[in-house]
Formats: sequence, C-alpha cells, structure tokens
Amino acid sequence: MVNEVSAAGVVEKVPFDLLGLQLNEVATIAIALMALFVTVYQSWRQRKHDRLSVRPYLTFVEEHEHHNGEIVFTLELANYGIGPAFIDSHRVMHGVPGSAEYREADLKKELNELLELEFLRTVQINDSHAIPANQKESYLELKLKSSDKEGVEMIRTALYEFVIEINYKCIYGDRTSLSTNDITQKYVPALSQRDHKVLETA
Repeated sequence: MVNEVSAAGVVEKVPFDLLGLQLNEVATIAIALMALFVTVYQSWRQRKHDRLSVRPYLTFVEEHEHHNGEIVFTLELANYGIGPAFIDSHRVMHGVPGSAEYREADLKKELNELLELEFLRTVQINDSHAIPANQKESYLELKLKSSDKEGVEMIRTALYEFVIEINYKCIYGDRTSLSTNDITQKYVPALSQRDHKVLETA
C-alpha cells in the first residue's frame, strides 16, 4: 500500500501498482532475478576455476653432465602446470622473425653441421601429442667432446641460433605458445645485434 492525497486533502491508502503488479509480486520477481544473477555468476566462477585447475604450463629445462672428457647436454620439455598439454603445432625456425630470412630449419642436421658432435638425438613431436602434468620429456640430447664450461657455452650458442616454437592447448581448448626466441635475443648477443641490423635494412 502507498499513501495518496485526494482532492479533498484526505490521505488515503491505495494498493501499490507497478505495471499492474502488486508490491508483493514485484518483490517476488526482484528476489527471483537476484537469485538468477547469483546462479549465473557462480556458474561462471566455477567454469573459470575449472579451466584454471587444468591449465598446463610448458617450459624448456636444460641439463648437462661431464663424463670422461665429454659433455652430455639435454634439453627437456617440462609441463609444470596442473593439467595435460596437448601439442597443436611445433616447428624450428632460423633467422630473423618477420623477415625473409626467417625459415624453417632441420635442427638435427644443422646442429651437426655447427658442432662436431659425438651423438645427437631429437624427438619428433607430432600434433595432438600430450604431455601430462608434472612430467618432463626429452626434446634433444647431444654429446660433445669437451670437459669445461666453454663446451656448454658452445652448445648453447649453437642451439639458440634456432627458435623452437610450440603451440599447445589445455583440455578445454585454451591455447598458449612457447618459444625460445626470448632466450635467443638475450643469450646470443651477436645474433641479436645481427638481427637488429637486418631489420633496419629490411
């Protein structure tokens, strides 16, 4: 009920009317709308939580050991996320990103040409390949005759002339990419300077 003043100046009680609805009906609709909003919001929050709870996180991990005048260098692909990573695509590139020199490379063949290796093994990663959470897989393993730190630096300098690009997704299809391009730019100054000059003249 609401108060209404009549022409005679008398305050009268009249029923609340909004679009033909009584006050209790408006209250019921408002409560129902609020309940619907809360349900939709909670559902959205749950879906967001579910996606985060299975998100993978791929990164590269280096390991190297010295044995009898030889270095065994391993590059592993590790999933430090909490869900499996499904590989969408994988390629190895060489050159300046965005330039005509940026080309697909044969990592095994070209590393053998750059370094005098005793042994080299690479893993072929196929599309839809899955890496479980908290698991590591060997991506590359090589052996070089050397027993000092310079040998490890030689391997890194040769390896990171190449850019390894991996696109992967979680179980819900959310896509992420992993690239060694940042390592290339930071770790190999000479290559970074060369790339900058090429881009300037392009």
